[in-house]
Amino acid sequence: MIAITALVLAGCKDGTEIIEPPQRSSTETSHKSTAPPSAPTFSPQSKQKSPEGAVAFTQGWVAALNHATQTGDVKLLRSTSSTDCGGCQAYIRRVSDVYRDGGRYYGGRWRISEIEVEFKAAQAFVYFKAAWSGSKVRKSRASEAEDIRAGSDDLVLEVRFNDGKWTAQSFARLKT
Repeated sequence: MIAITALVLAGCKDGTEIIEPPQRSSTETSHKSTAPPSAPTFSPQSKQKSPEGAVAFTQGWVAALNHATQTGDVKLLRSTSSTDCGGCQAYIRRVSDVYRDGGRYYGGRWRISEIEVEFKAAQAFVYFKAAWSGSKVRKSRASEAEDIRAGSDDLVLEVRFNDGKWTAQSFARLKT
């Protein structure tokens, strides 16, 4: 596991809750397959109107982003992101453009940690650190693969609960 420094949040209001991410089941196994990976599913907890539900939704949203970059399938990411979410739509466009032109991403899955949430009724700001290993992107069928350096960012996903589900409203990098 990658050691990561503490997330420092400037301007958080009193009452910020720190939520631990749900634990993975000990019965989960990993295996290699030549079939394209199926889209991730959101946990039942991600449908709860609670701080824990907002965190579970954020974990599912990042899994949808990882799935999109690995397969080019942006349907789940698009369906869980508001059309007004500029950061969300930028990632959807970037991935769609690469795969449309015959390119692809290699590696670079995001791992999230240090999750904190500000929860207010039907809205939450979920702060987290995303870290990724070095990877490559081939931007089109005719291009050479380019390196993407390993790194990490402090991020915030604003989510809103409406009609029994969470939706990403804004996605941004925190200034450190």
